[in-house]
Amino acid sequence: MGTIPEGMRNSCPCPFLSEEPRSGSGAGALGLVQTDIYAPDMHQPARVEYWDDEIDSLASFDLLTQRRDGSLEKIYLSPAREAIKQMVKHKILNVLGSNDKI
Repeated sequence: MGTIPEGMRNSCPCPFLSEEPRSGSGAGALGLVQTDIYAPDMHQPARVEYWDDEIDSLASFDLLTQRRDGSLEKIYLSPAREAIKQMVKHKILNVLGSNDKI
């Protein structure tokens, strides 16, 4: 599906993205790593599974059961500040009425 961008690999201290040397078959490989993403403006969370540095799968999942709902082609992540600002503006407009200006 794709690879992890170089800048993203070192952008956050994620303990589950360990690159410790391994022995045996597949030595040096990272193996399967999964990351769950649930941004404020997303309807459902997404799970990204990596094999080594390749994106193996991308799917939505149910928060309660942790089961996949379906595969995704891509996800859009907006900056959290912008997403929250839009959500607050939308709620204020719902309370005031759509004809009012903020």
